Amino acid sequence: MPEGRALGILFVVIGILATGIAWWLLNSNGSAPRILVAGPVFLTLGLSLIILPGSTRVSTTAYGRWFKDSPWLHKIVWIASAIGGFYLAIHYLLGG
Repeated sequence: MPEGRALGILFVVIGILATGIAWWLLNSNGSAPRILVAGPVFLTLGLSLIILPGSTRVSTTAYGRWFKDSPWLHKIVWIASAIGGFYLAIHYLLGG
């Protein structure tokens, strides 16, 4: 499995958990810790990493090398999805 796809699955799980906890806390208490607002960012970034996993070459030396070897289009989509997740977090979780 490519490193990007494994990282994407991890981000999706973290995003679902953080978003679910934030949503539950907002509905029950009316407030949630601000760190949980990062849930939609992790969720959208994880989905984009699953779809566009980046470099398929498995490196055994450095995990950061995977990002450097990834195509520019993948990097642009990852950044755009993280910005979209941040917008969703601000708009829906914080009511902005």
